[in-house]
Amino acid sequence: MKRKKKNVQNTQVETAKEEKNTVWNKIAKFIKKWWIVCTAVVLAVVVAVVGIVIIVASNDEYTTEDVNPYAVMKLSNGMTINYEIFEDECPVAATNFIYLANIGYFDGTVLFDSQGGWVRFGGWQADGVHRGDANKSFTDKITLSAPTGKTSAYYANNKFGYRLKQDTAMNYMNKTVGALCFAYDRSATEFQIVASENPLATIDNGGEWKVAPFAIASDEQSLNNVKAIAALNRDDGTRFNHNYYRAPLDGNGLITIKSIRVRQKNETKWKSFDFVSWFKNDASSSSRLKSWTTYQKKTGDQ
Repeated sequence: MKRKKKNVQNTQVETAKEEKNTVWNKIAKFIKKWWIVCTAVVLAVVVAVVGIVIIVASNDEYTTEDVNPYAVMKLSNGMTINYEIFEDECPVAATNFIYLANIGYFDGTVLFDSQGGWVRFGGWQADGVHRGDANKSFTDKITLSAPTGKTSAYYANNKFGYRLKQDTAMNYMNKTVGALCFAYDRSATEFQIVASENPLATIDNGGEWKVAPFAIASDEQSLNNVKAIAALNRDDGTRFNHNYYRAPLDGNGLITIKSIRVRQKNETKWKSFDFVSWFKNDASSSSRLKSWTTYQKKTGDQ
C-alpha cells in the first residue's frame, strides 16, 4: 500500500509539472505571437517612413525656398556629374541651360570635345549631326511660338539658332576646375567644363571663344570625373566626324549623355515657364538675347 501511495504522489507531481509547462508554453506562444505582430508593425512603419522620405527626396524638382538649383548629368560610362547652378547671379546662361535640360535637348548627345583643358557638350550626336540644326525628329517636337507680330519664319527654321549676351558676375571661376560655362556671342546650345587649372584660350574663326561660368561641379567625385574624362584618349575624327572637335573616348567609344535633370527649380518661375516670352517679350529682358535673326549661322558651325 505504501508503494501505491508513492506512485500516486509521483503522478500528482508529474501532472503539476505538465500543467505548469502548459501554462508557460501558452505564455511563450502568446509572447511570440505578439512579438511577431509588433515586429511586423514596426517594420511596416519603417518601410512607410522610408517610402515617404524617398518620395519627398525624389520629388524635389520644384521648390519655394531660396536655394540654388542643381543639375545631375548621367553619362553612358556610369559617371555622374553634379552641378550647382547660380541662377540669381547668371540668369541668362542658367535659364538657357535649365530650359534645354527640361526639354531633353542634351539627352542622347555626346561629349564632343576634350582639348586645351576643356570638356565640351551640348547638341552633337554620335552620327555627327547637330541636334539644333538637322535633327527634325527632335526639333519638330519643340514648339516655340513666334513673338507677337512675327510670323513663324521668324526663327528661320532653326529653333535653336539664337545667341546670348554675357550676364555673369562669376568670371573669377574661368580657370576653376569643374566650372560650367556657356559661349556668349556664339552657340547658346553648347557648353564647356573647365577641366584643368590652365585652360587654353579657344580660337573660333580668328577670334577668342568667349566663355562665362554659371555653375560648378558640386562634389569631389564630380570633379574627379571631369578630370578623368579630360585625361582620356581623344577621337581622331573617325568615330565623331568633325574637322576640329576631338571627342573623348572611354572604352574605345564615344561618351553619351544619358540625361541631365535639374532639381530645386524655383516653382514660381519654372512651373509655367515660357522660354520665348522670357527672352523676347518682356521689355525688361531686352538685353538677354544677342539676336534671333542676325546670327543665322547654324548652331554647329565654327
